[in-house]
Amino acid sequence: MEVKEAYKNLEDIVVKGFLTDSYKVCSNKLVLKTLNELEYSNMEYYLNSDDNGEYLIYRIIFSTLMLDGYNVLIDRDEKIKLLYDFYNNMPVVDFSKIAKKIDNLHNKYLYSLRYLEGFSYTDRSRYVWKSLLGNSLATEKLSGIEGTSKLGMNSVQNNWIAINKKLDGEDEYEKDFHLSILVASAFNSKGSSAISRSFDTQKDELQEIRSKIAEYGYDELRYKKERSLDEWSKPIKSRDDIVRELEKQIKGEKDKHDLFIESWIERQKKLAELAKKSVEEKQIQYREKISNLDTSNIEGSRIATPEDISNMNKRSDSGIVRNNLSHENYEKRQAFIKKVSSVVLKSDQ
Repeated sequence: MEVKEAYKNLEDIVVKGFLTDSYKVCSNKLVLKTLNELEYSNMEYYLNSDDNGEYLIYRIIFSTLMLDGYNVLIDRDEKIKLLYDFYNNMPVVDFSKIAKKIDNLHNKYLYSLRYLEGFSYTDRSRYVWKSLLGNSLATEKLSGIEGTSKLGMNSVQNNWIAINKKLDGEDEYEKDFHLSILVASAFNSKGSSAISRSFDTQKDELQEIRSKIAEYGYDELRYKKERSLDEWSKPIKSRDDIVRELEKQIKGEKDKHDLFIESWIERQKKLAELAKKSVEEKQIQYREKISNLDTSNIEGSRIATPEDISNMNKRSDSGIVRNNLSHENYEKRQAFIKKVSSVVLKSDQ
């Protein structure tokens, strides 16, 4: 469905209160309409059981707008039994086609809801709102169909009114703001000008965003952001969320979070394998180096004896020891000698 078609449907839903379609069965012409939330609620009072066939009959009855040019809405409550008999005795083929048309109308109604915000920002929507002049929706005066007021307002009309009242509030705020700036400029013109420019900048940015929303029918940037977030796992906040996650697990569906974790685990496995392989290669190289080492010239070794320690004490004035000890500190020198004495010395042999 294109944006223009969705906007046309929304205007019909706002002004008339419903979408319509027609069907001809035998010599009878039917005009069908969408049901609003109040009608769905009232329809429950007529159902005597959970029979799906009975539910479909009453759904068609409440979706009937006209029958052979007769407006059913005028006295629908009194004509319920006659309409029930009419549809109950209808051929199954025609009954199924009518039910399908009602489903298509309902789906078109639901789909148009996506574009409600964009439609509310259009010039046409604001014109329709201004032309109401405080009149209520769902009235014969707007729809031109008697009995419309009995239907009550639908969710589209309620939300559309809320958005337009908010926009009217913004217009009133802007008028009051500029009047306040006009008064404040008499005392501080420079500060007032700065505040006014900041306000105009924010207003222009907001207007640009709303123009884009009106062009696409919805906030495209916000939709893309929410779409990207949907690819990750959603937080569980309700029973429906739990059911959703369980169904995903049963079906084996994976969100972006699951795929990320799997990719991370695989990457860590590869890194661990590379590290293990590197260690094994170094061990092999070390063993080869040791095995090829010439040990024929390496002398044996033994533990230092008291005589070795005494000789080392006599050589303490040599450059090597002198560089490691202080000249005046005798205790440090003795500690160093004891430490060195624990080293394995070369054999005199």
